[in-house]
Amino acid sequence: METKKLFVTLLLSLFCISISAQLKVLSNGKVGIGTDNPQYGLLEIGKSGVNSGLAIYDSSTSLPALKFYTSGNYGYLNFGDQKKGLCIRSDGRFTIGSIFTNGYSSIKNALLNICVNPENYSAAIAIAANYPTNYADVIKIVSYNNTDVALCVRDDTKGNYISTFQVFGDGSVYAKDGYLTASDERYKENIVGIHNGLNLIKKMRGVTYTLKGQVNNSTNKTILQKTSFSNNDINDMQSDVSIEIMNKIQAEKKRKKVGFIAQELEEIFPEAVYTTTEGMKAIAYSEIIPLLVEAIKEQQNEIDELKQVQTRSAIGEDENEQPDMNSLMDERLKARLYSNIPNPFKEQTTISFFIPETASGASIHIYNLQGKQIKQVNIEERGNGSAVINGYELTPGMYMYTLIVDGKEIDTKKMILTE
Repeated sequence: METKKLFVTLLLSLFCISISAQLKVLSNGKVGIGTDNPQYGLLEIGKSGVNSGLAIYDSSTSLPALKFYTSGNYGYLNFGDQKKGLCIRSDGRFTIGSIFTNGYSSIKNALLNICVNPENYSAAIAIAANYPTNYADVIKIVSYNNTDVALCVRDDTKGNYISTFQVFGDGSVYAKDGYLTASDERYKENIVGIHNGLNLIKKMRGVTYTLKGQVNNSTNKTILQKTSFSNNDINDMQSDVSIEIMNKIQAEKKRKKVGFIAQELEEIFPEAVYTTTEGMKAIAYSEIIPLLVEAIKEQQNEIDELKQVQTRSAIGEDENEQPDMNSLMDERLKARLYSNIPNPFKEQTTISFFIPETASGASIHIYNLQGKQIKQVNIEERGNGSAVINGYELTPGMYMYTLIVDGKEIDTKKMILTE
């Protein structure tokens, strides 16, 4: 019996000696594991490696433990796989989904790196926002220098790390392959043709201008040292853009720009003008392109008509006589009425026309088949124009509409409203 007690006492002594070699509790309450001198926190682990840190797990399942450990200048938080967790470097930089020593040399100098290995991930970053107010920022990027590239997309498929999309701090945007606007017919409804493009274009005023607050000073340094950095940090932050290119960019920004004044354009073609959440006006220049196309077509039709009149007049002339240009211009300046589009129609249709500048009065009159006038549209504009007729203003059936200029009936056409 005494021998047995002695044996148990010896085992307990050996166990305590082993524990005391791994666990150190100081009089100030600090606890060290793997270290005899804990000095950074109440609990310190003085060993490194995936199996020498803190592990948290659910003992009732077979799921892997969540591990928090260090290795050299790096700290890790993962479930045992360094490629599927967080990696924090001693200089404050950290990566998600990979480790700093696992390639990705083109981005490893960033403060935050997100590296997705091809498995079952649908996106590197997914952000879902459901704010209680409208127009809240889902992602906000604040730039303190208008020369900063606030957002940059690079193509590294060929190892050249070329910029394909950039948003600068001053609001300018660069896209290597241009911009695409969704324009599938399946997205659209209430489609109506443009019939007054030339007249609208004639009212627009193009201007040159410079933007307020552009950079005026040339760049002499590639780094603005707002605080102290180590040599390694400075090397990592060194801009890839040369001083010569920086100065060229800033000189270009001081050049005059060409465009429209949004407030003026809104009075003429409001479809291309939008208001930002800050109350500023913006122009969608791409939405002016269809207007330009239709204006060119209108102008070309007028040129073709003039050529036809000239040809007809030339054919009827004697060999030694020249066409009467005055009569050609008179023909060119005649008022005209075009067929409505679409026809038949249900919701609305557009009636196009041409009114000479010399006309003092013009109007379109709509009649039912009994000859009773149903509606009159007074025309104030001159040149090419159009009038929109809404289906709810009439009852389904067939109607006749007539263009009258200076008291004279120019032409009459037919339109059909369906149920």
